Amino acid sequence: MEIVSPTAVAAGTSTRRLAAALRHERPDRIPIDLGSTAVTGVHVTCVAALRDYYGLEKRPVKVHEPYQMLGWIDGDLAEVLGVDTAGVFSRETCSASRMKTGGSGIFVASTSWCRGSSTSSKRRTGTS
Repeated sequence: MEIVSPTAVAAGTSTRRLAAALRHERPDRIPIDLGSTAVTGVHVTCVAALRDYYGLEKRPVKVHEPYQMLGWIDGDLAEVLGVDTAGVFSRETCSASRMKTGGSGIFVASTSWCRGSSTSSKRRTGTS
């Protein structure tokens, strides 16, 4: 007899659910995406409130996208909410890769925030 963990079963179910939806078939329920992209992200205060509402461990919420202050959805919260997706993120956030300091130690987002490579940004803005 093979022993299968509940997490593995849920992951397989989520995969099938999402694949069915992408094939325009009817899944068992609508797949839930919460926090796997910048457009499905949740503000850190909302993540903290959800953790509190569901009685999960109280701890600081990690910010994974500082421009919008999007909070990281940990596995325990994702499981309680029935989230079917997981994001794959770069080690740097989009805005962190474009932030610069002007000697004062204060970070200032550049005007080319996430619009492509630094070369193309320089060409558009006319800077060298």
